[in-house]
Amino acid sequence: MEREHIMDPVALVATPRSEQGKGPCRRLRQQGLVPAILYGLGQEPVPLAVDEKVFGDIVRKRGTNLFINLEVGAIVQPVMVQSVHRHPVTLRPYSIDFLRIDITKPVHTKCEIHLVGTPKAMGVRDSIRQLMPTIEMDVLPTEATDRIELDITNLTVGDPITVASLPLPPSAKPRADLSAPVVVLHGAMAEAPAVPVAEGAAVASESQS
Repeated sequence: MEREHIMDPVALVATPRSEQGKGPCRRLRQQGLVPAILYGLGQEPVPLAVDEKVFGDIVRKRGTNLFINLEVGAIVQPVMVQSVHRHPVTLRPYSIDFLRIDITKPVHTKCEIHLVGTPKAMGVRDSIRQLMPTIEMDVLPTEATDRIELDITNLTVGDPITVASLPLPPSAKPRADLSAPVVVLHGAMAEAPAVPVAEGAAVASESQS
């Protein structure tokens, strides 16, 4: 298994919270904490709180498709971020849903496809068109990522890069047709030469007018 696709887990400390509702959650946010819920694997949901700054630093460095060792008291359990709800104006995290996971079983994720390089065969008037900006896949938590980089330097007109050629993690199974095009190089359309009107046709046209 290629090392670059294996992500080390991140440790994050969470504290249980007994109070729920708008008032208690507002007070948590005023203290620099984010209300969270831990659920999944058939277990009861657990209300938690995490440090906003620590969580924000993790997301900025690693994205949200990452494997976290969530420390709740003396218990450490593997989780992933299921969703982050943000304030519509400040975009600060308003609440977080953590999903318990089994690291031996794939999880469903979506990641960005980032194009790298410029096609060597690209002409001045040619254009690149990315048909698939993101890809959904089932992948082991230890290989989950927010973004993959696709080298397009060898992209040529008439030969698109398909899902089958994406540099996905080894365990990934894309939820898309393997033959579906991800990015194509469009050649410049040659301007059609002007076709002169035949003399006889011009005369016929004049006689009908």
